[in-house]
Amino acid sequence: MNLRRTSEKTLGITIKAAVWLVLIVILCVLGVKGFQFGEKVFSEKGMAEAPGEDRVITIVESDSNMDVAVKAVEAGLAEDKWVFYVQSLLYEAKFKPYAYTINNSLPAESIIEILSEEPTTAEEEK
Repeated sequence: MNLRRTSEKTLGITIKAAVWLVLIVILCVLGVKGFQFGEKVFSEKGMAEAPGEDRVITIVESDSNMDVAVKAVEAGLAEDKWVFYVQSLLYEAKFKPYAYTINNSLPAESIIEILSEEPTTAEEEK
């Protein structure tokens, strides 16, 4: 009888320890992933080293921030659509419709700034 009670207590403690261990591992993994995502969001690096290459991205009136993020990834201006999307929210981007030519060595903040400005007359004549 005493052996059974001891076994049950040992099993209970083992299960609790295993649950805590799993929770700690999950929190560590989420912490690392969150840190890596945040590091990418606030990175000052462009997709390529200078001088980079000029890429074309076309924004239309109906594009949402996520649509622009997908287009930026497709154009080679961003590595991850979710990172670019969060950056566009942080920088309060209001994207203007136009066909932009942007160098892929620019950081995301500069790209978002360019895509949010009204095109100048010189750009429109290209």
